Amino acid sequence: MKISTQQAKESVPNLKYLFFFLIILAIGLLLLGSQMVISGLYKAQSQLFLEHWGKSTSAPNEKPWHIAYSASQKAIDYYPVKHAPLYELKGKVIQWQTFNKTADDPVVFELRQEALASYRQQIQITPKWPWAWLNLLAIKIEMNQIDSEFYNAWNQVKLISNQHPKIQTAVTQIGIQSWKNLSNKYKIEALDNVIHEIAKSKRHANAIKPLLASYNLLKTTCLYATKKQAKTHDICTSQTNAKATK
Repeated sequence: MKISTQQAKESVPNLKYLFFFLIILAIGLLLLGSQMVISGLYKAQSQLFLEHWGKSTSAPNEKPWHIAYSASQKAIDYYPVKHAPLYELKGKVIQWQTFNKTADDPVVFELRQEALASYRQQIQITPKWPWAWLNLLAIKIEMNQIDSEFYNAWNQVKLISNQHPKIQTAVTQIGIQSWKNLSNKYKIEALDNVIHEIAKSKRHANAIKPLLASYNLLKTTCLYATKKQAKTHDICTSQTNAKATK
């Protein structure tokens, strides 16, 4: 079957339009790809700082922190869409600058507000990711904001964690750290989490004991465990001995 001259002429413009479309598409993909590469480089730079600070026990110096902070923001800016891990990264960088600093310092408060905003963005993008909610819980504790948002995050973690062991441990630690400001209902829940964590194994019990001691909750935990007849793997022995000595 022969193609007429008229049909051949009509097909040429169509091919031109297709070729033009493919060029535009290729340019767009190239631009998006380059943005993602640049974002990835800034992300890697921030992560290197976080890894280094993770080996320390004090807040970083101003200059490296500003470099890491700027890199974390640029990683967000260059990425073509909102990407949850980048908001988490920025929040973590900010938290290092406020490490072991009081909540009543206005500058520290503003930084923590910014970290909180980053974690809220992370939750908005990945609402089913329990670690995003745990990030929010952690920063709310640092800000002494045990409020409805805090309790909502606590409940969300319970709903979506699927009893994941590491998440359960993290929630237990959150409960200990926020204990003094919790409502009575959540104090009971926190204690239940603690004795559940202790009962897992002697290793888990010994791991949680220093945190309980640092928040003056070891005695309370042991009394509650006795009431519940829960396993304590000997972490309450010293409490029992002290009571017997008196």
